[in-house]
Amino acid sequence: MIAPATLLVVGAVGGVGMTVTYSLFHYAAKIGPKITLSDLRPSLPWEGLPLPRFVYTKPELIEELRGK
Repeated sequence: MIAPATLLVVGAVGGVGMTVTYSLFHYAAKIGPKITLSDLRPSLPWEGLPLPRFVYTKPELIEELRGK
């Protein structure tokens, strides 16, 4: 989890866009080593939304990012 004070400082300096970008890079660095290139392709046939395959095949990564 990202410290709230860090997000406050980043948000004050760079605004909302920079805060979102910082958060996304933080989470991407966290799950990057746990996924492969094929996990980033959309799952076919689509089971709903055209999301990356790891959303459907590796739900433990999503739970880890949520902090549960």
